[in-house]
Amino acid sequence: MSSSNNLNCLTSVLSNRVTRSVLYASVMSISLLMQPILVQAQGVTADPNAGANNTPTIGAAPNGVPLVDIATPNGAGLSHNKYHDFNVANPGLILNNHNGEVGTSQLGGVVPGNPNLRQSGSASVILNEVTSGNRTALEGPTEVFGRKADVIIANPNGITCNGCGFINTPRATLTTGIPQIGLDGSLAGFDVRGGDVTIGERGANLASGKGSVDIFDIVSRTLHLDGAVAGHDIGITAGAGKFDYASREMKELYDIAGKPEYAIDGSALGALQGDRIKLIATEKGVGVRMRNDMAANAGQLTLSADGKISINNASGRDGVKVASRSKTVTAKKITSKKNVDIKANEGITIETIGADGDLMVDSGADNVGLAAADIKTNSKIGIGSDVNLKAGNNISLKSGFMATKPSTGSVASESSTIKAGTGGFDITVKGNTDLKGGIINSDQLSTSSYKTSNADKEPNQKQADNISTGATPWSETESAKKDDTGNVSSSISAGDDIKIKATGDVNLKGATIDSQKQTAPSTYWYGLKQADVNVQIPKDVHQLDDAQPDENKLTFEMDRHVSLTP
Repeated sequence: MSSSNNLNCLTSVLSNRVTRSVLYASVMSISLLMQPILVQAQGVTADPNAGANNTPTIGAAPNGVPLVDIATPNGAGLSHNKYHDFNVANPGLILNNHNGEVGTSQLGGVVPGNPNLRQSGSASVILNEVTSGNRTALEGPTEVFGRKADVIIANPNGITCNGCGFINTPRATLTTGIPQIGLDGSLAGFDVRGGDVTIGERGANLASGKGSVDIFDIVSRTLHLDGAVAGHDIGITAGAGKFDYASREMKELYDIAGKPEYAIDGSALGALQGDRIKLIATEKGVGVRMRNDMAANAGQLTLSADGKISINNASGRDGVKVASRSKTVTAKKITSKKNVDIKANEGITIETIGADGDLMVDSGADNVGLAAADIKTNSKIGIGSDVNLKAGNNISLKSGFMATKPSTGSVASESSTIKAGTGGFDITVKGNTDLKGGIINSDQLSTSSYKTSNADKEPNQKQADNISTGATPWSETESAKKDDTGNVSSSISAGDDIKIKATGDVNLKGATIDSQKQTAPSTYWYGLKQADVNVQIPKDVHQLDDAQPDENKLTFEMDRHVSLTP
């Protein structure tokens, strides 16, 4: 019989002057007849040692779905329920938060109201705490019947979610912490000292339909992610400490023995997808490993750990922030429609990276490696470390610059193009800028190893210990190509000034240097020995009158190509 037919039947009974108490007793008697087998199968039992204020009533809806009449909430709206066992299987579990006589549950059909709520009204937070030594298994949905309420499942022994979900709740939390109740009776947070939450292969879908949950938090010592989690605002906090429920942050950290290598460990099936995603591993030296993808489709993706971070593909529409306070960051691919900010203390290695906004990479150990088919940003790249940029295809900026502190790293672009728009392009390396058949093309171009006060005032300087382009002469109408001797054509081009400054040798083998600026002065050469190169200057390119014709300085103005050949 359908739920609507059941309700019509009950309404008819009421119209025939059956009292509400008789109606309630009739519905409950059906539930109690079905209770023993169902409750044993579900494994939901109350803590026999809990006080009256913390003891729920266990029953079943008329259709057989387990039903829990939650304990009376306190003045802060918290219903604190204590269990010996708390497990959910298909078709699910109903938490009865309805203070009326009867209503219709999505899982249970026609369900009587909760008598524990008649005086207090419905709860705003339903806390389900396991006090025994038994683990919790969640393999079906948990429904709040009646008024919406936050749902917390707390079990220090551990929780496995394998196909779990929630209905009619704005916020759901799985935690291995001990609940902490504030002086006002509200839920203050959790004291986490151990335990794991495991997401099984069936995962958790909290993103759509009747199972949509606004906020989903996991708070535990460790998390094993073996299935996909889909939600809206996903927060994962792993580590030992005191978690604040209101701010969703670990406020106090504990130094406890038995630290894992990874507090958050995702397998090849362990994907995360949400509007916003935040993963925090709080313990010293403990890291995060995600071997599947993470995608924040409507907000920011944030990942922070003290230890090593190893991730696969990560994206965030409104930005990506990844930080390891003491170890390394390695990633396959990181992208965002806005900014990407990567920090690590001992080094960063990323295969592919792209941002429509700023791209900031900083390693305290001065070791950054970006080896990608393409490195792209529509704004600027900032690198505060020794840098090794290797692009098999292109390093591309629509507007902005690339900047690093003086370093021993290198920028390499093999048979490729480094492009920047009107914002300019600034590479700062103490090591090599190596363009093998490549092109640097920018309205404003600057690469440097050391910036002096004078250099800061002069636009587009190019400084390095060694600047090497192995090529034959190349014109603006040609593509980079190899000549008969095997050299590869390359070019450095800018729409504004070009400046090159070197503390060592500048080796320009057949390269073409092109400044589009039509007014003087536009190109400067510092540290070039005239014996090393043959400067071919078009007839309308003139040496400045105040230039000093010595072997270490060539200064001239130009509005055409200048080719330097062996």
